[in-house]
Amino acid sequence: MTWHRDNLTEAEILLHRGAFAKIGVFSCGPACEDFRRTSGLDNDVFVLPRHAVQIRRNDDRFQFVEPGGILMHRAGSVLERQAVAGQGDHAWWFAVHPEIFLETLHRHGLSDTDMGAALLVPVALHLELLRIIKAAERGIVDALLLDEALTHTFELICAYKSGADVGQRSRRDATRVRRYKLVNKARACLHEQIDQPLDLGALALQVGSSPFHLSRVFRETTGIGLNRYLNRLRVGRVIDQLAHERVLSLGQLAMDSGFSSHSHMNRMIRRETGLSPSQIRASS
Repeated sequence: MTWHRDNLTEAEILLHRGAFAKIGVFSCGPACEDFRRTSGLDNDVFVLPRHAVQIRRNDDRFQFVEPGGILMHRAGSVLERQAVAGQGDHAWWFAVHPEIFLETLHRHGLSDTDMGAALLVPVALHLELLRIIKAAERGIVDALLLDEALTHTFELICAYKSGADVGQRSRRDATRVRRYKLVNKARACLHEQIDQPLDLGALALQVGSSPFHLSRVFRETTGIGLNRYLNRLRVGRVIDQLAHERVLSLGQLAMDSGFSSHSHMNRMIRRETGLSPSQIRASS
């Protein structure tokens, strides 16, 4: 297997280049030219952002991508971004060899042209990607083992995405677009209100829907309910902080992330990952 050449922008750093996978980081402020438009990706990639961003591919509609969300891009895609809350784009990208990328998509019944909407994967997969990133940054894992870990994680992401897409395939295009826009607005609102209790009535009013319709469409579109989604956002924020920053107080981290208490945070993290915050910090 041979790779396309690496045409990195000034905003990118390559962390790992193996036989089957590559890992890089893209970091760019909103005033940067590479933030506004990135032309012609060289590889088939999926991206894990650390900051929320509005992004579109190849003149398609903009979509909201939250931290911990996964977005897939085909080689040759042109990306445009819009800032959220004045932040730029800090994201890790994972390139899977084109042959493996296409084979995995087809095995799970996914389109190799329509990469679909951003996907908030289970927190356990988010955590596994953070571990892979740390291993690549430190250079402490054999290159082949890192390749195998990433291609296996991509397989799990595709399996999850295939299940999330099932409810959407039979719907007419116009209906699918309306539902997509509604859920996209709700995701952006929840990200802005991550530290506040979920108020379904207020959220429905913000996005122009009834509470029942929003709740039903959100679950059918994302595969999870609004409350579970919000908790995944919160847990994702916590594990990102534990993996990349020095956290002095888990109690303060719990409050800053929208949990009612330290014990509430612990329960939600165990539910999503099977681990405690201390175990996650130790493994990072």
